[in-house]
Amino acid sequence: MAATASGPEKVSPEKRLTALEHAVRPRVLARYGGQLAITVAILNVLPLGAALFAGAFVSAAAFACVVALLGCCGWLGLRVEAPEEIQANEALVLAAAAFVLTPLALAWPLSTYGLTPVDAWFEAVSAVTTTGLSTIAAPQQQPWALLLTRSWMQWYGGLGFALLCVVMLVPRGLAARRLLEPSGARELNIPSMTIHARQLFVAYMAMSVIGWLALWLAERDGLAALMHVLSGVSTGGFSSLNASLAGFRHPASAWVLSLITLAAAVSLPLYLSVARGDWRRFAMDPEFRALLIMTLVFAAMLTAILAASGINLPAALKHGFLLGVSAQTTSGFSSLDPSVLPDAAKWTSILSMTVGGSVGSTAGGIKLLRLLVLLRVVQLFVRRMGLPPHAVAEARINGRVLEAGEILQILAVPTLFIAAIAVSVIPFLVHGYVPIDALFEVVSATGTVGLSTGITGSDLPGVLKTVLAFDMLAGRLEFIALLVVLSPHTWFGKRYESE
Repeated sequence: MAATASGPEKVSPEKRLTALEHAVRPRVLARYGGQLAITVAILNVLPLGAALFAGAFVSAAAFACVVALLGCCGWLGLRVEAPEEIQANEALVLAAAAFVLTPLALAWPLSTYGLTPVDAWFEAVSAVTTTGLSTIAAPQQQPWALLLTRSWMQWYGGLGFALLCVVMLVPRGLAARRLLEPSGARELNIPSMTIHARQLFVAYMAMSVIGWLALWLAERDGLAALMHVLSGVSTGGFSSLNASLAGFRHPASAWVLSLITLAAAVSLPLYLSVARGDWRRFAMDPEFRALLIMTLVFAAMLTAILAASGINLPAALKHGFLLGVSAQTTSGFSSLDPSVLPDAAKWTSILSMTVGGSVGSTAGGIKLLRLLVLLRVVQLFVRRMGLPPHAVAEARINGRVLEAGEILQILAVPTLFIAAIAVSVIPFLVHGYVPIDALFEVVSATGTVGLSTGITGSDLPGVLKTVLAFDMLAGRLEFIALLVVLSPHTWFGKRYESE
């Protein structure tokens, strides 16, 4: 059958899966969107149970309605016949829908805990995107069911949510790989993405359980440990304590949680390598080494700045390391109010938050791999200036040659990241906020970090909350998925014939 402007086209399955230039098929979105709705419904059974157990029956009823509505939508979607495999742009649309529509669905239940509708939506966006910016000034005065719900949303909004989508949404194929991409797992190259996704999810679960037990032993409070670990392994940063890390009863708890977030900023596939006995790959991974080096460098810089500002050396070492880990891993926990930091410390944190953690982890930022690629490109440029015209010089990462097209794709995200920050800062400046504080807040949102200079709060104008919410969503989806959703070619044009 010949292809027309809107008619179907027969092509090979491989080409159909990898193409982005063909329009999405409504039946595919309906069926797999239905499975996605059921996944979200199942995940929100826990907040429903927490509300019931806490006696918050209005909240429980709201969660029950949302779960039932999502279940019904999912059931209707499953009745639609569609191909088993989906195109790359269809998977990206579904991934974007998961992060955009889930907060909308959960804004009402969260508002029953006393939040305004806008604040409830903002809190849900911050949770699902694993950011941690919050309009709640005093978490310890809030119901524990609300705090557990926020942390749980961060947990499944992290890599666990993406992996669950892969396992339950896409049986096999490149579409699963595309759905993993917004969470950073772009470097996977294995026969079965579904099997690998399950393995990664087991690693994510193991990290969560081990972290919970470790923090429980340190803090002697199982519920507080659970809420912080759910936010910690997702590098989310929501805390049930007013002073975050400084609010723990035992000093060791802050260090334990920081180590958990540092482990969560490492690419999860590396842990699978260790499980298979391949310690060398873990130790030699360039991102892992870069993560340790960058964390130590920024922690040392923060320590020096804090010590120079008058803080005694032991306290400067403590706050410098904890803040350095928080910024680099994009976890967002804080031992010191960022609003009181010297400007030099804020600039240092901005740089650290921008870089972020490893590809394949739950950390945000532009990712260390992209920074390494950028450095390799600069190095290659300098080398070529001193080479003969016909000499061959290649950019390599960990022994692998980087193709020109691959380099462009990798560097597209940092470019969009910087552009989004530049545009998003303008409304804050118009509203009269201090430039460095506005930049800090926007970078924190776009990097899905959660550290705040005090700008984010219930009194923040709604338009600025919307700007930060967009930044959180764009940063979590690494811009590409949103660009695909907004592209007219995604929705209009020729479609592949379903087989």
